[in-house]
Amino acid sequence: MKIDDSLARRIRRLRVNRHMTVAILAAQCDVSVRDIRDLEAGRVTDPDLTLGMRLAQILRVDPEYLALGQDAVRILREASSHAANWREAKVKRKLKRDEPICSARSCVPPDGRSAGPASSPAVTARAEP
Repeated sequence: MKIDDSLARRIRRLRVNRHMTVAILAAQCDVSVRDIRDLEAGRVTDPDLTLGMRLAQILRVDPEYLALGQDAVRILREASSHAANWREAKVKRKLKRDEPICSARSCVPPDGRSAGPASSPAVTARAEP
């Protein structure tokens, strides 16, 4: 499986923008010049995670950007933001309906006072001996 050509282009573009030769980048990453050339040409079939992290650090970029590109990082961040907004809206809807917000350990009624452990069939089924 070939490495994504866009990753190869990103590595080369970042290296050139930092005014680094292939030899300098290779020395700083502690790999051979051929390894860097193979990366930039897209001939690497199984890139090493450690090398990717070193490249990101030396080229002063986010490892996510180096691996995925700007569009993918933006999409992932937007998806994460949408998920957080959805969870917040769900909690607000529960509060509006005056429903208690329960978790495995506690149940908080809409008035904010703690009601102790969440009442569930397993908890309420325990009768006094």
